[in-house]
Amino acid sequence: TDAPGFYKDLEQYEIYNGRRSFEEFKSIVLTRYKNWRDDRKIYECSLLQNTVEDMILFRQASDEEILEFYKEVREALKGREFRVVYLETEDIRSSIDAVRRERVDEQGNERWFSMVCEYFNASPCARQTGLRDFEGFVTHLSHRQALELRICREIFPEQTVLLKSRKVDDFLSEWKGQS
Repeated sequence: TDAPGFYKDLEQYEIYNGRRSFEEFKSIVLTRYKNWRDDRKIYECSLLQNTVEDMILFRQASDEEILEFYKEVREALKGREFRVVYLETEDIRSSIDAVRRERVDEQGNERWFSMVCEYFNASPCARQTGLRDFEGFVTHLSHRQALELRICREIFPEQTVLLKSRKVDDFLSEWKGQS
């Protein structure tokens, strides 16, 4: 929307990017999963991307602290049937370059990546580690993906379907055939 202040108004409900204390954040996330009803759909961005991003960039949690958190998430989801379909990006650098070319304004100016860099560069993690801009972001995403894969393998091994990102169309065709 182009309504002035719309997104700013929504920020009061945001739990990510260090906007809540860790205890409040943890309580909200775990309560959501405890209250989740069995529609068998938990989206990767909700289960992994948003939470892991928050914990790395804004809480500067170690991999082990994040894994411990996900053990609590697993406990909150105990007894529910679901699948995590994880798309592993084989070449993060090329993937970012492709998205950079796609997400431009009407004049062809790169908009998305400049916003991503601003967000990333301002994070406590980037400031502390000195990671910045394209190279820093690639390094961060490589680490995040490795950690997310570890969470899938160690915490949710029975629920995870791991796909190489370039094989998604094959998977979707096969999956639609089973429906």
